[in-house]
Amino acid sequence: MGNRVGLARTQALIENLKRELQMNGSSLSGVKDGVVALTADKTLTALDSGRIITIDCTSTGVDVTLPAAAKGLYYKFVVVENTPSNAATIVATSTLCFGSVLADFNGTLSVVANTTPGTGFTTATITTTTEQGSYLEYRCDGTNWYVNGSGTDASAIWVAYS
Repeated sequence: MGNRVGLARTQALIENLKRELQMNGSSLSGVKDGVVALTADKTLTALDSGRIITIDCTSTGVDVTLPAAAKGLYYKFVVVENTPSNAATIVATSTLCFGSVLADFNGTLSVVANTTPGTGFTTATITTTTEQGSYLEYRCDGTNWYVNGSGTDASAIWVAYS
């Protein structure tokens, strides 16, 4: 006959399940990132955080609006069309973005970066000269967005600093 577990012990085990999972340096395997395919304008939410956002501007330009700044939000935008037919914009309303984009054009590296320290931008534009696989990553600390990415030339992804 098997061991019986009392009601109090069962309740204690269930109560422990409601707490945070402590990984103690362990990692999860088999977990996949969600993917959101955009072919039209979208305002992202916190529920989209952590997902890969693919941008396809074949038919029309795509305007993406980030949610209000909140600690821990993360988005990765990936261009799926080679030299898109239309441009895409990523807009952070009322929150500044800081960072730079590395561009590699035929082995020549350039950086799209802020030349005035302390000033940020609110809009990044993915132009029609970019190539498939170019990307931008946005991370939020609760106050500002921090952006990094990679494009195919200095004009592929550009930002307007305030």
